Amino acid sequence: GLSAERLKRIRPVIQKEIDNKQMPGAVVMVLRKGAVVFSDDIGVKHDAIFRAYSMTKPMVSVLAMMMVEEGQLQLADPVAKFLPALAKQTVLANPFDNSTATVPAVRGTTVHDLLRHTSGLTYAEFTRSAAMKQAYIDAGLFSLEMGPKWITLTPEQQVEAFAKAPLQWQPGSTWEYSLSTDLLGRVLEAVGKKPLS
Repeated sequence: GLSAERLKRIRPVIQKEIDNKQMPGAVVMVLRKGAVVFSDDIGVKHDAIFRAYSMTKPMVSVLAMMMVEEGQLQLADPVAKFLPALAKQTVLANPFDNSTATVPAVRGTTVHDLLRHTSGLTYAEFTRSAAMKQAYIDAGLFSLEMGPKWITLTPEQQVEAFAKAPLQWQPGSTWEYSLSTDLLGRVLEAVGKKPLS
């Protein structure tokens, strides 16, 4: 069910990225119906050991696209359609002046925004905005002593905390690696009527 010719295109594309210093190396594996149909390590030793972070992100993103394909949700759907607590999002008026002043979101965050990390969310531990970091602390998403607290919250508590915190950016305006996928997981739970796990 897959084109051998197209699978052969993978290595040159990845190699070009490595040659252009866009990535140090890659391990690529494609499965079809539970069988490995393509596997290659490009720019790394075959027996290299390395840490892989954020592996829930691709799984949640693929599940979201499967639900789009099945008509259970649309990319343009506002997150508030599934999580009503997020209906009245606010945004920091100026994330870098240390002011906690907010303005209403110009529009609601969409499923598409969550998938592409343009939701306005951030990570407290990575943001350069002291006001945003404090907002996440106040909402219960982060602690200076413990770090990320969102991982210890129930799904309901997470949504409540997201509803309390303003966004750092207007939805759709700025790409920032963020808690978007975590919130997308909550959307998928609401749509699928079962836990993400």
